[in-house]
Amino acid sequence: MTLPLLLARLRPPPLRGVVRRTYLIDRLDAGFAAGLTLIVAPAGFGKTTLAAAWLEHLAAAGANTAWLALGEAESDPARFLDYLAAALRRLDPAIGADLSAGRDPAAHASILIALLNHLTALIEEQPEQRYVLAIDDLHLAESTAVDALLSTLALHLPAGFQLLLISRIDPAMPLARLRATGRLCEIRERDLRFNRDEAAAFFSETMGLKLDEAAIAALHGRTEGWVAGLQLAALAVRDNHESEQALIADFAASHRYVLDYLSDEVLRGLPPETMRFLLITAPLNRMCAPLCDALRDSSDSAVLLDRLAQSNLFVVPLDPQGVWYRYHHLFADLLRREAALRDPQSLPQLHQRASDWYAMLAQTGDQDALAEALHHAAAAPDSARLAQLLSRHADQIWQRGELDLLRGRLSALAQEQLAAYPTLAVHLAWLQITAGQYQAGMIRCA
Repeated sequence: MTLPLLLARLRPPPLRGVVRRTYLIDRLDAGFAAGLTLIVAPAGFGKTTLAAAWLEHLAAAGANTAWLALGEAESDPARFLDYLAAALRRLDPAIGADLSAGRDPAAHASILIALLNHLTALIEEQPEQRYVLAIDDLHLAESTAVDALLSTLALHLPAGFQLLLISRIDPAMPLARLRATGRLCEIRERDLRFNRDEAAAFFSETMGLKLDEAAIAALHGRTEGWVAGLQLAALAVRDNHESEQALIADFAASHRYVLDYLSDEVLRGLPPETMRFLLITAPLNRMCAPLCDALRDSSDSAVLLDRLAQSNLFVVPLDPQGVWYRYHHLFADLLRREAALRDPQSLPQLHQRASDWYAMLAQTGDQDALAEALHHAAAAPDSARLAQLLSRHADQIWQRGELDLLRGRLSALAQEQLAAYPTLAVHLAWLQITAGQYQAGMIRCA
């Protein structure tokens, strides 16, 4: 039996209290001639809201628009084609009215061609009219058959028709070819992040909060402009009746709103291999494939990192070459919490392996690597390892003027470690004296 179509899936979501992002609407307008527009970002970055706002903007200008929100059932190409035809009939009731996908895979390509021909004829009859179809939640319809149908659709769009695809991951389509030929407009995570002014407008206009500039800056920095993170932070502040400032200062993934959202929208349903990778690499502030290999005792981290980046799984690239990455701050907090809950005994070993790897990199002169090696030795905690590293590099750190780093790491050493490395005790004494801690420094010198 053929399931009926849900009409709600053919209507864009209502827009209430939306921060208007005119510059993104302008970018989408400018990309209309490309034919295909792609909005790709992780969960909660406002993809659907932006797409719905653009369609509202286009409709107000006289464009003919249609919406389709996919679900997992649309991994079936027949089901996908049924919904596609229904959405296109919102543009013109005659499109695909006599077509039914059925169960025969051999007929699916012919049905798509028929839909394209209907669209072409419609546009030729009304060349001044603009037509737009938005397909949301594309990542839910995972099948090679649907990918093939979408690729055919994208490659043969008639002039005057705009296809907008919204997804958490890049669809398996010839994007490089479309990009090279100027037939692709893209909006990515970096474009969707709220800037400081947008965050302020969101807090005041959408969430009804009156926050000072310092609070806005703190929450914006912590969430990195992640729209869902800003909303969860606002809910946390609004529901907190004791200390607003303390909550803002400590806002992290330990808060139940963020924890619940990321667990439900991101972690749930991940393949076990991906989940293991995330938990093992959770302690890292930044990561590359060789470092991840060292922690995992494996050689396939480059493939997994690339897969995470392609899946937009809250992985932030740190260089154009795609060598170094980090996790979004709030996502990293969640992963570290999960790792501590699931396998706390493994964390010291992971920090020790990271410290060893960074210490080897530091020998090549990488200054940042030394700081990371010290950080992971302290986090293990492995005071013997920390003391060894400091004994080798304290002079180098001093000469670079990184006195706060040196003071903090030396202060973390136990007395027996300082006794084993007298030069470190002297360094700490001088640092205490220069910081105005004369009595502690003089006692240590004595």
